[in-house]
Parts: sequence; C-alpha cells; structure tokens
Amino acid sequence: MLCITLGTGIGSGQILDGRLYHGATGGAGQIGHLVLEPNGPLRRCGKRGCLETLASGTAIRRDTLAALGHGESSVLMGIDREQLTAEHVADAARDGDKLALGVFERAGRYIGAALACYADINNPELIVIGGGMAAAGDLLLGPIRQVFTERALPANARAARITTAALGSDAGAVGAAALVWIERARYPR
Repeated sequence: MLCITLGTGIGSGQILDGRLYHGATGGAGQIGHLVLEPNGPLRRCGKRGCLETLASGTAIRRDTLAALGHGESSVLMGIDREQLTAEHVADAARDGDKLALGVFERAGRYIGAALACYADINNPELIVIGGGMAAAGDLLLGPIRQVFTERALPANARAARITTAALGSDAGAVGAAALVWIERARYPR
C-alpha cells in the first residue's frame, strides 16, 4: 500500500509485503518528488515540476493567486491575498466557484497521474490519501480516480482501492507511535 499526505507539501510512505519500506537510503516512496512537468515550477530541492510544486496546498494557493492576479473572477477576490489558504479555495470550490474548482481539478489530475505511475511500478492493493487537503474529499478524489483509471495499466488500476485516511489529523501521531511499538517489539532490549 501507499499512504500519501497532502498538505503544505506532499509526503508519502509505502508498505511492501507487510512492512514499511525505506529503500537504500531511507527515501523510498517519496512521490512528491516525482517530476510530472519538466519545465514546471522550481522546487527547493532543485527539481522542476515535481508533484509537490504542482498539487500541494502551497501549489493550490500559488495557482489561485496567479489566476486572481490575471483578473479571473472568483469569490476569493474578497479574501486578503496574504491570508488566502488552500482551505479557502476548497470552501469556494464546494460553493461552485469556477476558478477554485479548476484549481482543485488540476491538482487532482496531477495527483492521479503520479499515483498511476506508482501503481504501474508497485501494483498496490490500497492507496490512502491523508493530510489536510484530504478533507477536500471529492474535489480531489474525483479527478484523482479518473486520471488514475485512465493512466494506470488496467489490471493495476482495478487492483488498487483509493480511499481517504480514517484517522484525520491524528494519523501522523498514531503512525509514529505504532512504528515505535513495532520497532521496540522487533528489537527488544
């Protein structure tokens, strides 16, 4: 399975054969670094157009501000630009704001494309989407699932169930505690 957290950034981790998989240097499963647009926005890591620069909460805010700066009409025009967050954009999208819907559609399509690449390499049974942006629900899940189904190999797309995390904002703390518990049982003193 893959767990992806969508918030200010995009993080992820993978379980392979029932165990957390770290890779050779501890960086396995970092789907946020997957380059989808080689000429896209520059990220702090030096890459251009990686998933995090295209679909994180930070990207949603940036893209919304850019659209507003180009004069696109939106209820978001009434919010102080310094205070604007991805949550504001999600609220506007839920209310049918065209600009906000477009920004979330675009982010969801990028996430779906990245997950399709992951699925074609690792063939997961489950993809769990968590983090603050998961609260956007179908605003993201709709385009994610659509692009995932279009781009992943058909057998891989059918095998992977995409769902949201059940623990909400407590997931990180619960996961960290579980990891400590597992490691302690594995390596008793």
